Amino acid sequence: MTPFDRKFDKAMAELSAAGVWPSNAYPPLQAAIAKLGWKTRPPHYAPFFIAFNVAALFFAGVWGGFMWVFIWSKTGMPSPEATSTAILAGVFFGLAMAFYYAHGRRKYALTPWDRI
Repeated sequence: MTPFDRKFDKAMAELSAAGVWPSNAYPPLQAAIAKLGWKTRPPHYAPFFIAFNVAALFFAGVWGGFMWVFIWSKTGMPSPEATSTAILAGVFFGLAMAFYYAHGRRKYALTPWDRI
């Protein structure tokens, strides 16, 4: 077992003891990324900026792509406007998720990742 795996197991145990749902402690998308070999810490332990970037980029890409394919391209929305709208939505979603996880860290008094 690697040092990361030990930290990860301790973090998941701490989240479980705090009453955080498993799907919230380690979202399905993150679990899928881990199956590809990437080692990612639970989002409650991610720094604010990283949580923001991951959520913003994912949401802007998926939601913007979905909206373009099914709605915006059919209504004639110019691509620069569609792109800026998707980016703006991604920024708001990323901020909301980063604040949500930062609030969870404080609410559950979680141990910082470096001290686990």
